[in-house]
Amino acid sequence: HCRPDDHMLDLGCGLGLHCAIATSRHWVAFAVGIDKNAPISRETQNCHYTKADLEQPLAWIADDVYHIVLALDIIEHLHNRTHFLLECHRVLVTGGRLLITAPNGASYWRKRLGGQRQDADHKVEYACADAFTAILEGVGFTVKSVEPITLDTPLAGWIDLTAVFSLALYERLARWRVTQASRRPEDSTGWRIVACAR
Repeated sequence: HCRPDDHMLDLGCGLGLHCAIATSRHWVAFAVGIDKNAPISRETQNCHYTKADLEQPLAWIADDVYHIVLALDIIEHLHNRTHFLLECHRVLVTGGRLLITAPNGASYWRKRLGGQRQDADHKVEYACADAFTAILEGVGFTVKSVEPITLDTPLAGWIDLTAVFSLALYERLARWRVTQASRRPEDSTGWRIVACAR
């Protein structure tokens, strides 16, 4: 989804790895990461970080600046999600791509847990991908693709623990989870969505 001359904005960048990797591998020309704990000390010529609260407007960013906005594992932590998506749309050039993930709150395993959220900090989890894509369409995006992430299973912790003993086994089990999610997308932990700004 990246082009070498693209400018990328990573909202909720955490440690800034996506920005650092994208610029160091020349997938994008320039990247900016924003997070309340952004790693200011990791800045390079093509990679900048800003500490900011994503619940607040990004008024200091001009309109139509970025070709790509990443919003991975962030939307579920925000109270004002519609405002956040409108800000993503505002800073993207027409045709710019939003790469976003959204959690599934209605998998078989979530239902078995009585609707318990995947993370105590999640403000929302969506009942189906269609519910979230409708929100994206409503704020000015055209959804290009929706993919399940990985199978939501009570074995997830055990599967992660196998990495301590055997990376090969962990990789096989992780691939199995992805394959199962593609067969049963309704039981995925969530979705990867690519949407373009209209």
